[in-house]
Amino acid sequence: MGYRIRKTILLVEDEFLIALATQRQLEREGYRVIHAMSGETALETIRNGGEPVDLVLMDIDLGAGMDGTDAAALMLEVFDMPILFLSSHTEKEIVQRTEAVGSYGYVVKNSSFTVLDASIKMAFKLFEARLSLKAKSMEMEAAYEEMQVSNEELESANRELVEYQQNLFDREAALRNSERRLRDIIDFLPDATLAVDNSGMVIVWNKAMEDMTGIPAAEMLGKGNGDYTLPFYGVRRKLLMDYLSGGDGEAVTDYTNLLRQGETLSAEAFCGSLYGSQGASVFIKASPLHDHDGALIGAIESIRDISEKKQADDALRASERKFRLVFDNAPLGLLHFDVYGKIIICNDRFVNIVGSARERLVGLDMTRLPEARLAAAVTSALSGVPGSFEGEYRSVTADKITPVRVLFTPILDDNGASLGGVGIIEDISERRMAEVSIDELLRDKETLLKETHHRVKNNMGVIHGLLMMQAGAQDDATVRNVLNDAAGRVQSMTVLYDRLYRSENYRSLGMREFLTPLVAEIVRVLPSAQPVRTTVSAGDFIVSEKILSSLGILVNELITNSVKYAFDGGQDAWITVTTVKNDDTVTLEYADNGVGLPESISIENSTGFGMQLIGMLVAQVKGSIRIERGSGTRFIIEFDA
Repeated sequence: MGYRIRKTILLVEDEFLIALATQRQLEREGYRVIHAMSGETALETIRNGGEPVDLVLMDIDLGAGMDGTDAAALMLEVFDMPILFLSSHTEKEIVQRTEAVGSYGYVVKNSSFTVLDASIKMAFKLFEARLSLKAKSMEMEAAYEEMQVSNEELESANRELVEYQQNLFDREAALRNSERRLRDIIDFLPDATLAVDNSGMVIVWNKAMEDMTGIPAAEMLGKGNGDYTLPFYGVRRKLLMDYLSGGDGEAVTDYTNLLRQGETLSAEAFCGSLYGSQGASVFIKASPLHDHDGALIGAIESIRDISEKKQADDALRASERKFRLVFDNAPLGLLHFDVYGKIIICNDRFVNIVGSARERLVGLDMTRLPEARLAAAVTSALSGVPGSFEGEYRSVTADKITPVRVLFTPILDDNGASLGGVGIIEDISERRMAEVSIDELLRDKETLLKETHHRVKNNMGVIHGLLMMQAGAQDDATVRNVLNDAAGRVQSMTVLYDRLYRSENYRSLGMREFLTPLVAEIVRVLPSAQPVRTTVSAGDFIVSEKILSSLGILVNELITNSVKYAFDGGQDAWITVTTVKNDDTVTLEYADNGVGLPESISIENSTGFGMQLIGMLVAQVKGSIRIERGSGTRFIIEFDA
């Protein structure tokens, strides 16, 4: 993945407000953020390739579509990139799923942004380091194989040259064949190769040497007087093979990484005249040539262009320097541990958090720490599963106790084998103090909420009482009934409010938990000429507070109508309320065994406020209602939950 001034992060989060807050934090830190609400949208963004993405910050639970781990696996089939999971899930199986798709880390939601930012930067560095190490490994393997081939071929060529000189006078025909074979071998060696005899005359100048210098062999063979150095340096000077007999001190000024192994010399140099004066960094190996009797007959030198390797080495060193700067200056404590759980390196922030000398920390076996949970987190990371710890840490190398939050993540090779891991340590002393303050504020809030609830119930009770008193003072039966109906509605709202307040989630409530006591309370407070038996069969599903509020008033109206108008005292009175949910559709069925609703009365044409209110409440929940007449009356109401 190429470098740009601003890193681009693809944020995959289905919760808009969370995504917006995270996006703004990331943008303030200099990132460019692309937001996707679903795994499908994020995958399409990667596949289209229109918006280059440096890192994917992925939620796991993305709603009804594909989840984060599935989306990440499909993204990695398209493009190799670091993926960092940001989720509220901390279950072991969830975290293991993220590791299965090549996660570069796992950050728990509601962690501080400092943790998220450090995890993002660490993911970038791990990804870049992995790519660099992989490329370097491949180059080194290829170079080693080529060197092995070159050495074997050079040794073979040397033997053939000695044999050729030994048999020069008595086997002219064999000499010609051997010379031809030797020339072919040297010509097709992958490394540029030249050889000189004892007089310094060029006797070998292969095709690779022609390509490197631009000088044909026909122009160079037979030349001496140091002319063979001109294509490399533009002036006459010693080549490495000229130092075979000694003079290493002088050679050090002309070459770097000089190494003598027996009779062979190897070194590196920059040759400014190669490739049309573009120059190149080269690796050189020189050996003496001996005849069959061991007499010195010349020297041979092979030259390999290592410019790309040098550039890769320089880039790797620069990357390592940048990583070290980030590591040393990170606002969080960072450490790297080996496959045995022993600390290899740690930054200054970690030293400050622990309060110990670095020398005492390096080499510390964290799997043997007295804090069992912390040691278990390290062991988990060594097994390939991120481990975490939060609590009071008593330093084993210093007399200090610090509240910390720690995340250990594994480092794995391409085969999934452990290479150790990384630890991120956050001093949460300030957060702990803030939590204490928050707990006190929450207790104050709870006290205030209870007092408010008490006052609201009292006020609603006062309203109910006033309406009932006003109704009792009326001589006009119509006015009295209207006031009684209003009092009943207030009572229903009081029950609804009380049920919602007592629930764990005031924004929603279970239908069964809400409806069963509501029906019983409404029947209890309504004046009735005869006992009314009720049966409630409510499904155990969750409904929002907004819908429940409308349903509470609606059921109150239906029960009030039944008690007031349906029962004439001549039969056993009963009311049934049933709710079921199929997919997203809820069906509420209300029935009584009263005298029945006249055919002339319907929701659409009724002039009574109660029936009109029922129609408005059904419309408010965006539902439908139908009436069935027969043995009593049945109302069937359907709406989407």
